[in-house]
Amino acid sequence: MRLNLHGERITSSYEKERKMERSKQVFSYKTEVDPETEIIYGHVTMMTDRKAADVPYYVISDEVFAVDEDSFADKPGVNDLLGMLEFFYTESDRLLDTVVVFPQMRDDLIRMETFSDWLQQWQRYFYLSNVKDIGFIVSHTQPESERFCMILEELGFEEMLSSEEEQQSFYFYNVTYITPVDFPNDDDGAVLQSLKDSGVDMSKPREVEFILLCPNRRSARKVAKLVELEGYEVDVDEDEEHEEFVLVCKKVIHLTHAEIVKHQHDLEEITARYEVKIDGWGAMVD
Repeated sequence: MRLNLHGERITSSYEKERKMERSKQVFSYKTEVDPETEIIYGHVTMMTDRKAADVPYYVISDEVFAVDEDSFADKPGVNDLLGMLEFFYTESDRLLDTVVVFPQMRDDLIRMETFSDWLQQWQRYFYLSNVKDIGFIVSHTQPESERFCMILEELGFEEMLSSEEEQQSFYFYNVTYITPVDFPNDDDGAVLQSLKDSGVDMSKPREVEFILLCPNRRSARKVAKLVELEGYEVDVDEDEEHEEFVLVCKKVIHLTHAEIVKHQHDLEEITARYEVKIDGWGAMVD
């Protein structure tokens, strides 16, 4: 359980990551290709209250737009969706490779406490499947539309299009974030160089998480206090399996090799009196 210095329970990104890892077994993904239109019809299956729930989605590549429009004559919903996507990518000057679109979402699923975690897990799945664009159609006539929009915006999605009657909106996110899963020790700057090579704006300040490992609660609390005095936000987690305490120390800095090395060196000096191991760093980039 994570506690702050006042003994209050907190939820850190480290905890959310572990929670998402445990929930992976809940989902299964199935797809079927329509040979006539090249559209991939898929659905995510999950277990909720011991019942299976299916969430449909489309996987649409640029090849779909080369298909004769007559092929979609008997699919008015799909035809409207393609028109919206074509307009969006043209107006935004974005290059369409492949996009995943969820056309609808059930209210009972949106109300679930873990719904936000599910969306993040789906994002991760599609990112690892090399699909970086993802969109959701939100119907404003459904009861949980306000909560749905709020969750999407918290996850970085933006409302890009809205129907003339404002009955539905298209929320879009380009999943180009990189999460170092094991918080790498980037001694030679190779990780940062790869981010730069992939087009990430390295001049933009980012929130970086430095991971410290402490052998017991007493030292963890002392180290957390010292690190907080240096301007870090600190979350403390007990790793019962490894019998140690994990400190996630967050600070907004410029994501450069020099800055990373400097802050790791500073943390080493701050914690020199204690048996602390610096277990690398992690960052979210867009």
